[in-house]
Amino acid sequence: MRNATPEDADLMDNLHSEITTKRLGFKKRCKNFMNLVFALEFEKPESFRIFNQNNTPIGYAQFQQNTGWIRSYEVVVGPGYFDQVVSLLETEAKGNWLAFGNSFVSDAHGELTKRTYAFSNCTYGTLMACDLDQPTKENMNVLLGTNDPRFVCHALDHF
Repeated sequence: MRNATPEDADLMDNLHSEITTKRLGFKKRCKNFMNLVFALEFEKPESFRIFNQNNTPIGYAQFQQNTGWIRSYEVVVGPGYFDQVVSLLETEAKGNWLAFGNSFVSDAHGELTKRTYAFSNCTYGTLMACDLDQPTKENMNVLLGTNDPRFVCHALDHF
């Protein structure tokens, strides 16, 4: 694992695209998405970690340090690497609280449960939607597909 640099923007875009290719989501990320994120200073490259196996990049994670805790709300890695990635991030956290969010929590639920992480279905983020053509109170999770296990949402997918 290593810190990301501005030069990793294309790599991160490619990893995100490859790993989420068969997933549902709000919208595919545009070309040069991470270059824009870094150029506009929405996020700093050093707040991401690149995961390598045998010198080959296999994923990345957001790693935002705060006083006494770290959050990683964008973990982009294939299912075969959940155990290794969580171990690396726990080591990097150096005994501080480590919080995961978004799709990684449901994707890696089994691994996180094994490690005795606590789960909450409450968040300060909300997806609000209303079908303006239908005055009924239809279940929007079903309509939007957010309850489908293929649905993916990472930190930088919020709007």
